[in-house]
Amino acid sequence: MPSGFIRSKHGQGLIEAVRQAVEAPDTFAPEMSRPVQNAQIPAGAPELLKVLLKHVSDEHDVVPRLIANSADIDRIARGETSEDIPAMTGWRREMFGKKAIALLSGKLAVSFAGGQVRLFDV
Repeated sequence: MPSGFIRSKHGQGLIEAVRQAVEAPDTFAPEMSRPVQNAQIPAGAPELLKVLLKHVSDEHDVVPRLIANSADIDRIARGETSEDIPAMTGWRREMFGKKAIALLSGKLAVSFAGGQVRLFDV
């Protein structure tokens, strides 16, 4: 450290603050939350969500990629529902996101009959 800084107006205060922090780190360190491990994608969840997306997009005559992309599908499959996922905000959430949450939580089921996808509440 330059000797001029140590003798400066703020130098001694900074050095004292660093010394105190080093001596008692728990007192000065911020509380940090543990990082969440990257959740595993449950087997088959993305595929189920893609079936739901296709059904919803056909039902509303909207291109599937306008509702959700593959990154959205993977994040939702991991159980993420944050609003930084485009498919979980606004009209996309109303059209697809709410159903995706219901499907993954066991409140919505998918079946196939006569070549058609059918959704039903559980």
